[in-house]
Order: sequence, then structure tokens, then C-alpha cells
Amino acid sequence: MDIDENAPGNTSQQEVTRTTDNETGHDPRRDEPEVPLPADDEAPVEEDMSDVDANNSVSSEHP
Repeated sequence: MDIDENAPGNTSQQEVTRTTDNETGHDPRRDEPEVPLPADDEAPVEEDMSDVDANNSVSSEHP
């Protein structure tokens, strides 16, 4: 099966799909400025460690 590149559906979508490499025509990079991530590498990590503590207490009792 050959695809007619000049078919009405193909020509009407060329502006949308020209910069993409997929068939959906969705280019997430188009018209969206890149947002830099904040440089906060030293932020404390808040984690609930209660399950780890419970596991460690049971593991030490039953090796």
C-alpha cells in the first residue's frame, strides 16, 4: 500500500507534523520554553522509615 503524500489529509497536517518524528503530530517541545530545575541538591529527604525500622527489628530477632 502506497501513501499519497499529497492527499488532502496529509497536506493539511504538514504544518503540525513537520517538526515531529511520530504520526500523532504531537511535539511536546514545540512552543514550550525549557524550564530549568532548581539547584537544590542539599535538600533534606523526608521519608517514612517506619516500615524499615519494623523490618530491621524483626530481622534481628529472626536471622
